[in-house]
Amino acid sequence: MRRLCHFHLNAAWMGRLLAIATVLAGPAMAQVTNPVEAARLMQGDAPTAAFQVHIDNWQQYPQKIWSFQHSRELFPTRRLTPVAPARRLPQALMPLEDLQVGSSEKPQTWPQMLESTHTDAVLVLQHGRIVYERYFNGMTPATPHLLFSATKSMAGLMAATAIAE
Repeated sequence: MRRLCHFHLNAAWMGRLLAIATVLAGPAMAQVTNPVEAARLMQGDAPTAAFQVHIDNWQQYPQKIWSFQHSRELFPTRRLTPVAPARRLPQALMPLEDLQVGSSEKPQTWPQMLESTHTDAVLVLQHGRIVYERYFNGMTPATPHLLFSATKSMAGLMAATAIAE
């Protein structure tokens, strides 16, 4: 496996990569404490109580795996209309599968970290190009996802990057 230092990554790029991954690391970074199978949540016409997501449990694990991608089904929301078409970003894809992101006490590869944090989506940019993009847990590029106050972190990261550039 390649070590982080073997990649041509500087500290700023690595910070952006981890910030983006952390923001989109979906539902939980804690260990599974509830045996309910996330894939069975809200399936069928009338899911049993154990597999229902509602106002009382939508922020609990594993229910938040479903609710963070389906908040419009739980709460009143409003879809925003874009003022202009989205600009496609160029791609310069890189393999990150061997990237080491864990600590020396608990080494992890990039894919292991994404799985252990229940990440729903990750997009890594470098110099305005997409270098890595993956979707999990039924997420797609068009799926709305609840970000909570992580939105502030994303806005701050983008503003700091714009100022630095």
